[in-house]
Amino acid sequence: AAAARGVTGSCAAADKLPHRTGVPAAPPLDALVWLGDAIYADKRADGRRSLQLFQVTNPLPLVRTFWVAQRRSPIYTTFRESCVRLRAAPGGGPTAPAEPPADRDDYDAVAVDPEPRRVYGTWDDHDMGQNDGGRDYPHRAVTKRYFLNFLGADRADPRWGREGVYTFHTVPLADDGDGAALAPVLRESYRHALCFLLLDVRSFRDAPNASQLGDALGAPQWAWLEARLRTDLADGADGRRGCAAVLVGSGTQFMMDVLPSENWAEFPASRDRLLALLRRHRAERVVFLTGDIHMGELAVDFGSAALQTLGYPLVEATSSGLTHSAGDYGLLGRLLPALFPARQRRLGLYVKPNFGLVRLAAADGWRASAEGRAAR
Repeated sequence: AAAARGVTGSCAAADKLPHRTGVPAAPPLDALVWLGDAIYADKRADGRRSLQLFQVTNPLPLVRTFWVAQRRSPIYTTFRESCVRLRAAPGGGPTAPAEPPADRDDYDAVAVDPEPRRVYGTWDDHDMGQNDGGRDYPHRAVTKRYFLNFLGADRADPRWGREGVYTFHTVPLADDGDGAALAPVLRESYRHALCFLLLDVRSFRDAPNASQLGDALGAPQWAWLEARLRTDLADGADGRRGCAAVLVGSGTQFMMDVLPSENWAEFPASRDRLLALLRRHRAERVVFLTGDIHMGELAVDFGSAALQTLGYPLVEATSSGLTHSAGDYGLLGRLLPALFPARQRRLGLYVKPNFGLVRLAAADGWRASAEGRAAR
């Protein structure tokens, strides 16, 4: 039984989203989470050759059309409407779809087409607008509006009024489907099923350099992150923990640093600082969800360094990409595991198009143990 389910994805070329059957998810997925590169703003406008190794500089009005086309894609629309659960209204029920504004495609405006479903996300370099870009990218305030309208952020979303796209979301324990029996028991110990801390590794990021002294997140985001850990994830007055699982999203890989791609190893002080914050605020059952590499990868670090820094093994699940992958390069994709081994941490590497599925379930015997504690 699963008390909550979510799906993650990254790296989606325009007009290439995979087709799916018309069968709705039952029960619906509790969240759809984008982990970066939801479009490629710096690729050719015709959408071809999405794996080309060179970039182009497209005018912002053209980039806006990429975002609108991806949101309006019949495949993406069908998936959202048939498989993703509606957001909860303030009174507890599902949110009714909002009346669309006069021009739902005016992505330069604020909240032109709010999404009634639980669609969350952060960005990476290509959907921000510049390959390997950071805070030096001059148009990120404009492309942020495009990104937020693609997600369907409503007018109350704080990201409209601040720099960066970092965000926090919670998913409640599901009372329907195969989680109906498990949710009441979990609710005795946790306020939320899943907590998503989606980090922005682009808007404030220093340019990588040989000294490795740069910052990945920036002062405003560090302050926000600590506030979330101190409040939303803290133990409540009723003794319950904040979250049954804490899912930290990043456009680039966090722990895995063997592939020739951007990752948090370029900012070792930031990586250590994040782990120390999680340890200080007693965040438990943490999993890092990442994208970027055009491969799916599952890794765990049982080493003494991870245990000393975090207090428990470090787990990372990478889902990339939805529409293209390293396998498109033929033999090179098949050789990657041998060329870049990570035997002590990597559990698996998948070089074809992929997505991630998050399921919150209880281990065998947990329910009986929890019910026994509650009875006492």
